[in-house]
Amino acid sequence: MGIKNLRSLIEKYAIDSITKKHLETYNNKIITIDTSLYMYRIKYSNNNNFIDGFIKQIMRLLRNRITPVYIFDGAPPAEKETVLQIRRDKIITLHERIKDVETLIESAIINPEILNDINKFKVKEVNKTGDLIERKCTLKDLEEEYQKLNKRNINVSKTDFKDLKTLFKLMGIPYIESNGEAETLCAKLCRCNMVEGCMSEDMDILPNGGRKFLRKFNCNNNFIVEYNLDIILEKMNFSYKQFIDVCILCGCDYCPKITGIGPINAYKLIKKYSNIETILENLSKKNKVPKNFNYQKARDLFICEYDNIQCLEDQMKLYNPNIEELNNYMEHFKVSDKTKKLVNASLMYFYNRIKDISNK
Repeated sequence: MGIKNLRSLIEKYAIDSITKKHLETYNNKIITIDTSLYMYRIKYSNNNNFIDGFIKQIMRLLRNRITPVYIFDGAPPAEKETVLQIRRDKIITLHERIKDVETLIESAIINPEILNDINKFKVKEVNKTGDLIERKCTLKDLEEEYQKLNKRNINVSKTDFKDLKTLFKLMGIPYIESNGEAETLCAKLCRCNMVEGCMSEDMDILPNGGRKFLRKFNCNNNFIVEYNLDIILEKMNFSYKQFIDVCILCGCDYCPKITGIGPINAYKLIKKYSNIETILENLSKKNKVPKNFNYQKARDLFICEYDNIQCLEDQMKLYNPNIEELNNYMEHFKVSDKTKKLVNASLMYFYNRIKDISNK
């Protein structure tokens, strides 16, 4: 889930920290990538063919002399269990909805008249005069709904991640298995100046200390949006710890939020009282503090250091790709001819352009 409404808060108080950058800005640099996040996104946008999608992503980065280091999730902290349960519940609800629509389609094919009695799936649309009207659904509406729901039903298995690691090995792309959450390690590597930036869509990168948070990557162009944490802190006139407290008050994955405090109020309260402890001493009665509001643990999780992080440096270097086996692998996963041609024509060229920088 990340930090609720943090993006809008930054846009309001630190817009100068957000810039659209050409990927060549990161020439001869290393960036970390939140693998799980892109696994779901690529599966969704690439008709489940994640191997093809990740190859395109890698080739775009190599073309711009960027060394990508993919970070895989380890075990999440216990404090995130509530958020994870909410996600599991949403998946169950989605599956139930898919089953309901599937059953209705099967029934409507046998007996089209039942469509007249379906009130559960009424369709809202704008008529010719511009008015919003509600009508009964048709078989076509149900089929379209079924397709939309199934597109959202992204299943990622352990085998998928195993296959992805094999792809990285064949392409000579480094990856690291985190002891905890991937975005946390991504950010900590950046905080220690071991990498230039963190590519993700999860705003948690910023309170975790990622100095440069890179989002809106598109493998079809050379641009990305950078959030600069140093500029955010400067424009908001906050210390790093105060910024973390704002994020906790906005709502994070590690503890519930205080009712009645949105992002603007969170910002103003930290401006006035400097930290959560003082805010709690002066909080209005209308703001309800949850019993399990363990803000100190959430704060510690954001600030904590990653043990022996310097030892990971050797795992962040490109190594020789295996073109022959890679071609067999792409054939097995039905990678598009266009992508295969790109790999065969350019992989070694891109690799050779940046390997000396990466392997210093």
